[in-house]
Amino acid sequence: MGRQVPFQTLDEVAQGLCREIENRGSMVESRTATTVRVGCETLRRLELDLRSGDGETLPPVHLYEAYWAPLTEGAVGLWHVVRFLLSGGWNGLRSDARLNRFMFERPRQFRINRRSLFNLAVVILGVIALLVIGMAIAVVAVARFTLEDSGGIDPLVVSHLTILFERLLGFIAGNLAVAIALIAVSRFLMPREKGTWRYCLAWIVNVLTVIPSALMLAALLFSAYVAIPVIFIFHQPILFAGRVCEWCTGLNWGAVVAAGAQYVRRLVERLLLCPLPEQSAWRFLIGLGILLVLAAVYSLIKPGHPRTRGGRITGLVLTLLALAGILALCGHGDALAFVTWLLLSAAVLFVRWFLIQFIGDVAIYVSPHVVDRFFDLRVRIREVVWRAARAVYACRDDDGNFLCGGVVVAGHSLGSVVVYDVLNRLINEDDLSDGATTECCDDTPVEDLYVSDRTKLLLTFGSPLDKTAFVFARHDPHGGTDRDALAASVQPLIVRERTFPWINLWTPFDILGGCLEFYDTPDRPEEPLPNKNRVINLVDPHAITPIAAHSEFWKNTLMYEVMCDALGVRGR
Repeated sequence: MGRQVPFQTLDEVAQGLCREIENRGSMVESRTATTVRVGCETLRRLELDLRSGDGETLPPVHLYEAYWAPLTEGAVGLWHVVRFLLSGGWNGLRSDARLNRFMFERPRQFRINRRSLFNLAVVILGVIALLVIGMAIAVVAVARFTLEDSGGIDPLVVSHLTILFERLLGFIAGNLAVAIALIAVSRFLMPREKGTWRYCLAWIVNVLTVIPSALMLAALLFSAYVAIPVIFIFHQPILFAGRVCEWCTGLNWGAVVAAGAQYVRRLVERLLLCPLPEQSAWRFLIGLGILLVLAAVYSLIKPGHPRTRGGRITGLVLTLLALAGILALCGHGDALAFVTWLLLSAAVLFVRWFLIQFIGDVAIYVSPHVVDRFFDLRVRIREVVWRAARAVYACRDDDGNFLCGGVVVAGHSLGSVVVYDVLNRLINEDDLSDGATTECCDDTPVEDLYVSDRTKLLLTFGSPLDKTAFVFARHDPHGGTDRDALAASVQPLIVRERTFPWINLWTPFDILGGCLEFYDTPDRPEEPLPNKNRVINLVDPHAITPIAAHSEFWKNTLMYEVMCDALGVRGR
């Protein structure tokens, strides 16, 4: 679970499992895609037929996915995501570094690390800073770059903002280049095995990316909270000299076009008159830029593979950055201002896409404490996943025996939150069935599927379960025990001892997922009656790219090693 494209999850998991199975000395004899019907539910699955290195036939592996991406596509806007982040952050900050949960038949209190609260405050400040910068860009674009002469903003303010954003983009681009270089070096050094000196060195190099990241964040905060307010209020620049460029202040678009044509003509004349080596270099740069621009435009016009399209857009942005650097070195202020605002528009669109793509679905699903327009959508998401999961558990062979003797339930990111809810519901239904086999409820037979006994593993990775449990908890020290007890009663995974292992893969470089500590009793010596079958948190040693580590679990081997262990596929 967890991908946007249908069957992409099945394909990636199947490939990863096949590689791990072959590394363990077994072999995959065949991979078969089929469609099956269980009751009224139609499922697609991949069947892997296995054989050990000794020629012994192993139990087959069937892969299923629950796909709900179309339900959330386009359902959430930027404002909903921002409100989700700000409201959750504020709720977490007023927690007084404590979290109260009703678990394993009694109230429990967790102590929150002060560093976590500091990180939460930084996130809130960063979100507000992005809003301030985005609003400044929008205000200037609407007030000054329209076809009519509104005169609603001082041209000097536009000039100062242009200089500020030129410095900001240059500073961010420089630090981003340093961070990418550090990541590339760490990946080059990263060995397959943990614990070696190369692994430690690669980890240290990768941790150094915190420095340019902190510098970029500081630049954003300074721009949003200091420079932009001073420019708008006092019309004065901060730490740099302002300038008045024709492009920033001109409102006669005919004159702007004419000036642009004159500039291009002078540039061509200068190119033709310069020495041959310099002329060749300029022609190479201009030709490369034109090719990248045409490729990006072509990828936008003609639909293609998402990765190819994203790579071309990245190429276009890099071209604009390189062009901005050349213009800055050559002293062409007007052209540099134009390229700067193009890059600012691209940055605003990228931030909007990133927030909606990676946080939007979470914002839709994990706000059950608020009755909003997403309530029905949350129910539909749970229903889709529950029907698929129940069909897997209820599937029987020709003799009436359960087809799946052991089930591994896996969820990535928001998928981990959904499968947690669905698995709780299935176990509750088993508890309430009382062995019934003939009754029906909502066109579904009421029967005991022995979910707890047949589940071999609950695997979560990139999971925000801990973060959502904290930021949306009811931080009320004076009551709420009965309400918390009622909420916990529908979560048997935290009501009684689990009969199956729960493994959570995480990495400190993932800002969305994390370690899970709030689904077991507090790990303190004075804690009475701690639960025994606790969540096992494993760090993926190869998920090391900051932010992008959230999606690197699929490419690494740890997830498939854990799956093969649960499926009983042993090594040599």
